[in-house]
Amino acid sequence: MVLEAGDLRAPSFPTNNWYRLRRSLEIIKSSGSPPSTFQLPYDSFKAQFDSDVPDNSQDIGEIQEGRSKDLDYEFACFFLSSPRLDLYRSIDLRCEDMLSGADGILAEAKWLLDIGLLPNSNSATRAIGYRQGMEYLLKCREQGVESMTLNLIMIHPKRHAQEKVVDFIYDAYNDERGTVNVPESLRMKKDVSSHREAAELKAYRTKNRKLFSISASASTMGSHAKKALVPVADGTEPMEAVITIDVLRRAGTDVTVASVEKELKVDACHGVKIVADSLINDCTQTVFDLISLPGGMPGAATLRDCKELKDMVEKQAADGRFYAAICAAPAVALGSWGLLKGLQATCYPSFMEQLPSSASAVESRVQQDGKVVTSRGPGTAMEYSVALVEQLYGKQKADEVAGPLLMRPNHGDEYVIRELNPMPWTFTDSPQILVPIADGSEEMEAVITIDVLRRAKAKVVVASVGDKLEIVASRKVKLVADTLLDEAAKSSYDLIVLPGGLGGAQAFAASEKLVELLKKQRESNKPYGAICASPALVLEPHGLLKGKKATAFPPMCNKLSDPSEIENRVVIDGNLITSRGPGTSVEFALAIVEKFFGHEKAIEVAKTMLFVHP
Repeated sequence: MVLEAGDLRAPSFPTNNWYRLRRSLEIIKSSGSPPSTFQLPYDSFKAQFDSDVPDNSQDIGEIQEGRSKDLDYEFACFFLSSPRLDLYRSIDLRCEDMLSGADGILAEAKWLLDIGLLPNSNSATRAIGYRQGMEYLLKCREQGVESMTLNLIMIHPKRHAQEKVVDFIYDAYNDERGTVNVPESLRMKKDVSSHREAAELKAYRTKNRKLFSISASASTMGSHAKKALVPVADGTEPMEAVITIDVLRRAGTDVTVASVEKELKVDACHGVKIVADSLINDCTQTVFDLISLPGGMPGAATLRDCKELKDMVEKQAADGRFYAAICAAPAVALGSWGLLKGLQATCYPSFMEQLPSSASAVESRVQQDGKVVTSRGPGTAMEYSVALVEQLYGKQKADEVAGPLLMRPNHGDEYVIRELNPMPWTFTDSPQILVPIADGSEEMEAVITIDVLRRAKAKVVVASVGDKLEIVASRKVKLVADTLLDEAAKSSYDLIVLPGGLGGAQAFAASEKLVELLKKQRESNKPYGAICASPALVLEPHGLLKGKKATAFPPMCNKLSDPSEIENRVVIDGNLITSRGPGTSVEFALAIVEKFFGHEKAIEVAKTMLFVHP
């Protein structure tokens, strides 16, 4: 009867398998077509993966000739008309594709983040799987690794999300002895009337080809991540150190920040305090793929005089591994150690004469020669750092890292700011500027703003929004604030300016004290500003952009009520200044200098840093 109704697979059913016969008739009656005319989703997975992994399972029977129809999920029960082994395998492969396929949960979670949504912020981002995927991708970005399934093990080394997915698939059908263990609710005992099918079920193992191979690759990748050393000292130029650390970590590099002083905390130039990961003595037995020396004086001289560091860099050169230096360090350290012999090199202009005669001095913003990379100063530090990424990983990776930084395409040219509704920014004696920081603040944006403003002789107060002075920034750089926000709030300021970074911006938005200060600043018609995520996540939700033009980090711009000026790198609207991201931070800070001190002073600072051509 079933055969006459149109199901040509009926003779292949086990004898007296009334369940399958009945289900086939139900499908024919409901849809007008026999089950074999529908395209099983498993078929596409099977075709995709069978070429990679041999499949020893038997054919499930002849499929009716003719054009297949797309499966109408109104008849989802059709799956049960196939051998249960194929059903299980289909579930396995579908779970893999749901996680890491081109249109999988991670791809969709990335899209939700890119349009400016945050986990658990609406019904879509609260959905099971999407919220976890978004949180994972945000963690990737904070850690400076790629937003890829491949890196899950690097984020959660003990019990990462992918293992849980694999365990779920495996544990659903296999007991601890590795034998099949179908949940009671899924058992259809009448089906297993075939000895061959029963044997196949008992021997079945999830094949998780994609997930297990990715996990293995991730384990390998995690254990062989590129390692870099960035030594720091009292008097190190903070922009050159922090930008290098941040950019390398964005590329997935395992960066160790090592103090050559007796303590982990170093007092860098311009009053910036950095806490290193370790002391240099604890790093001497580690093999690094790259050692990069920041400049700044007397920091570069202290690096030069550190015997442990000298021995490490000399061995680095002898072993043919990468080493690099910026600003004063090429001449003061590498040159004095004899490690620039026969090489083209550059450095800060006032140190060019100190380059050894055995080196060929050039005035490039970044110079690569063999295994050595050198650069000129704070204003070239981002270009230098991306060049280091290229040396370690190649051009494609360097481009991937550079894109979200929003770097200028015309390095060295004068910057451009967009100003609307001009008004003077006034101060008494010297501008009093508050720069809040918090766990998750973007370290480049914070340090560049502080560094540039202090170079211009503004009085900058760095205030921690948390309950302690030390914060851990988005790329795990540890910074120490001058004071806590509660104490800083007792004073008035000519400007309050917020760095970005997702975690930091969220902390700012949740701080009643900081929001109150910002509202009072606006009400007093005093300047205030923000960069990257903070315009969208702090200023906009609290009504601090009402009637104002602003810009922000591109994926956050959809949160701005007025997006008409978002393509500009820096936007000033009366007493408000906003900017886009790490690569616009110097322009952002220089625009503040220009508003307080004038264009001539801003250009002077920019040339000193080599941000624009001297």
